[in-house]
Amino acid sequence: MMKPIGDVARAIGIDPAALEPYGHYKAKVVSNKPIKLHGYSGRLVTYKGVSNGAKVQLQRLVLAKGHVFYELDAWGNLDDAAADRALFKRFYKTWRPT
Repeated sequence: MMKPIGDVARAIGIDPAALEPYGHYKAKVVSNKPIKLHGYSGRLVTYKGVSNGAKVQLQRLVLAKGHVFYELDAWGNLDDAAADRALFKRFYKTWRPT
C-alpha cells in the first residue's frame, strides 16, 4: 500500500509542509496519483494556482526509497497545461536516481 506524501516525508525527516506550494500561489490540488519509477515509490501531484495574476499549473513528482528522497517540479501557464503535462512526463520518465 502506498503511503501518503506526508508519511513518506516524515519517515525520511522532511517537514511535509515543505512539499506544498506556497500559499501565495493559491494552489489547489487537482490530481494526486501514486507512481513507481525505477524502484522508487511516490506521488505525482498536480495543482492549479495563480502566479502574478496568471493562471498556472504546477506539477510535483515526489519519490522516496529508504532514506533517499527526490522531488521534481514543473510550472507552466494553464493555457498550455496539456502540452506541459506531456513534456513533464517525458522529462520524469528519463530521470535516473544518482
